[in-house]
Amino acid sequence: MDIYNNFTREELKANEQFVARVVFPLIYEEPQGTAIKGSGCFYRANNSNFVVTAAHVLEKLSLEDLGIPIAPVSDVRIRQFMNVEAHFPENRDIDVAVLELKDQLFIKEVFANWVCLSDENVDTSEDNEDDEYLVAGHPFRNVYPDGNKLIPKSLFQLYTSQYKGSVEKGKDETDLFMKHSKIAKNADNQIIETIDMEGVSGSPVWKLIPSTSGIWAPIRNLQLSAVECAFKANSYIRGKKWSVVEEIISKL
Repeated sequence: MDIYNNFTREELKANEQFVARVVFPLIYEEPQGTAIKGSGCFYRANNSNFVVTAAHVLEKLSLEDLGIPIAPVSDVRIRQFMNVEAHFPENRDIDVAVLELKDQLFIKEVFANWVCLSDENVDTSEDNEDDEYLVAGHPFRNVYPDGNKLIPKSLFQLYTSQYKGSVEKGKDETDLFMKHSKIAKNADNQIIETIDMEGVSGSPVWKLIPSTSGIWAPIRNLQLSAVECAFKANSYIRGKKWSVVEEIISKL
């Protein structure tokens, strides 16, 4: 599938605007300063609300000191989670984590500005070799300091496809590998240089679904496929399939 044949420029731009209201940086307040630890998104299932991210993002952190901007990029006030519980796969080698949100005030405040996803956003189609994906997040290099705060620049977004080459670690049925290269195309079909993706870990990976109904909307054209957890520059991006998230939540 060639996204520039299946989607118009306006549709791709709308996709990106939608994703920018979904994916947020995970910001950690620590004594030596403020740092972005990774990316994540909200997900609602079984009448509960969660943050989905990569497990390694949470290593050696106090979850009460972790937070997100209260609204997308334009608002840099940080709202800390305060009351959350972390859940992981039974196989801790699978790099996915789910934070269960228990602070109703936090939920009310941030959900007014961010989009919360659900199982209606999850891809249920069979994977094909010609599938195209959108990976978006907040790399460390894509922020700038403002006093004691970090301000994310525009969301980093990369269109890519499946990777079939060799990988450093063995892969299993939970893996989705996508291509990473030094250059890529943006929504305007222009060649751009890709930047270091450290900080994108934990962001959702979207499969691009062409419209068949004649009624087009990003919420249907973008379907959750995986959680980004690693990359090898100029080689591949590694994601863990969204079914891992669903399995964690099903056992709560």
